[in-house]
Amino acid sequence: MSESGGSRQARHTKKLTTEIVNYEPATKEFFQPCSYGSPANAQAIGGHHGYLVDTDNDYAYTQVYVPRDFHSVVDATVVLIAQAPGQPLPTTMFMRIMIDHGQEGEFYYAHNYTHNNAAVRVSHNRIYEISFLNLVKSGPIVPSDHIGVQVSRQAGNNTNAIILGVRFKYT
Repeated sequence: MSESGGSRQARHTKKLTTEIVNYEPATKEFFQPCSYGSPANAQAIGGHHGYLVDTDNDYAYTQVYVPRDFHSVVDATVVLIAQAPGQPLPTTMFMRIMIDHGQEGEFYYAHNYTHNNAAVRVSHNRIYEISFLNLVKSGPIVPSDHIGVQVSRQAGNNTNAIILGVRFKYT
């Protein structure tokens, strides 16, 4: 026995309404390469390129633009290749991650947050990611924000890294 057109339409409308109410935006992500190092210590290893942070006063910088379709941050990580020759492996690397962010017309430091002693267990020449999700959740990241990410080696740390860039995941 076939279903009447009215009840079929009502069931379909209910299903669509449920899907809309339960809608979750798709997760998107992008990678932004490191754009500058201070001192300008560009390094390449294999097919990868970044900036070497190998003393207490070396810094690597990445600029991230928050897309207009941004709803909320899922993850934000600094991507690096550990340079730990001669270290007992694995060893713990401590990095300092600082972010500034703001929109057009705001001061570049409108929002400023730092994570000291961001730790990761590393082995030589392997790729790692250090999350700084806590920093981007500290301030109101909104669409069209410009985020400056600065990475440095924590003072006294003897493990080096080639900073490749930032991976940003959002809905």
